[in-house]
Amino acid sequence: MINLIRSFIQVIIGITILVSIQSCEEVPTDIGSGFISPDDTLNVKVLDSETDTIPLLATQYKKAFSNFISPFILIGKTAGVESSGLLRFNNLPSTYQGVTVNSAKLFLKYVNYYYTDSAGTLDFNIYKLTQDFSFATVTRDSINSGSYNPAPVGNYSGTPVDSVTVSINLDNNMVKDWLEFAADPNYHEPNYGMIFIPNSASTTIKGFGSTNANTIETPYVEIALTLNGQNDTITLNTTESNFITDGDISSLPSDRITLQSGVSIQNFFRFNLSKLPSNVIVNEARLEMYLDTTSSYYFSVSEKRIVANLITDSTTLEDTLSIINSEIQGNKYILQFNPFVQFWANGTFENKGIALSTLSKRLNIDKFVFYSPTYSDVSKRPRLRITYTIRN
Repeated sequence: MINLIRSFIQVIIGITILVSIQSCEEVPTDIGSGFISPDDTLNVKVLDSETDTIPLLATQYKKAFSNFISPFILIGKTAGVESSGLLRFNNLPSTYQGVTVNSAKLFLKYVNYYYTDSAGTLDFNIYKLTQDFSFATVTRDSINSGSYNPAPVGNYSGTPVDSVTVSINLDNNMVKDWLEFAADPNYHEPNYGMIFIPNSASTTIKGFGSTNANTIETPYVEIALTLNGQNDTITLNTTESNFITDGDISSLPSDRITLQSGVSIQNFFRFNLSKLPSNVIVNEARLEMYLDTTSSYYFSVSEKRIVANLITDSTTLEDTLSIINSEIQGNKYILQFNPFVQFWANGTFENKGIALSTLSKRLNIDKFVFYSPTYSDVSKRPRLRITYTIRN
């Protein structure tokens, strides 16, 4: 599981770096103190939120993303967070028209990811989707109670531990419909897949292997059936999967900055840079933030870096361009975002702030909590420091 998560993170980093490099080609080549003429050193200035009046504002918000690339199907609910899994079996054999399904079992491999109680109870029902969603793009905003048949077609209650494979009996008629639809695309019950919705008895969220997991961890169904008087057993293992997660941000403490994957809790971070002259050379712009480890939740193997995106619309919070934080020193995160501040100074973009999020936001539900600009201990508040040179 660890290697797989790292592989997915490398893909995300590659895409992020590619977008950032392509987008930052307009950054002036004179960024950086190494390019400053010795004659200009008297023009080097510093803006520091610890010594200068630079208002910093941080606001929580949610942004829906598709978690299609995740190696997990996350199911459960706890501590104000609820996650539902999506699963569809594709490329079914087309030779079972008129089949009788005698039994059907779904097998899910628990892959030792949990939030936040490894020994908590997982309790969920499975429902048949009644709408055709693109699993690659579906988000929590896409699905509501009208998206599935309210009659359960399977259920599970237990405490999966230690990489166990759980088996769940599926409704025989639903699985028959899958096979009939594979044989006849005009069949009256299309195969749109299933949704796994946690019940109130759930006290944790557990991760099962998804379509993107290692082969031995992907879901499969074993079907015992009869066709033309002959008994047979077949296995379905070609799938699409996703998960949709939501959480309440109204109860988040105002003196913290919460960034959570899956739920996609992000932060709209703004800087009043009225003291920064226009058209300067930005040598360095860094934002330091301090992690509240007690309130955070992640694993030792988790991807701990965060991402900053340039906000282009402060109303819709649309963003563009991305930078991954460059350094983590214990509980101190250091985000170098020279290009963004240079863009603002040049007038290439208007300063509308940045969006902070986790690098793993499409993979899991890890949570990273930082102290905000309103935290009582001033030494733990975010610090903005900009070193710049006034052009001659």
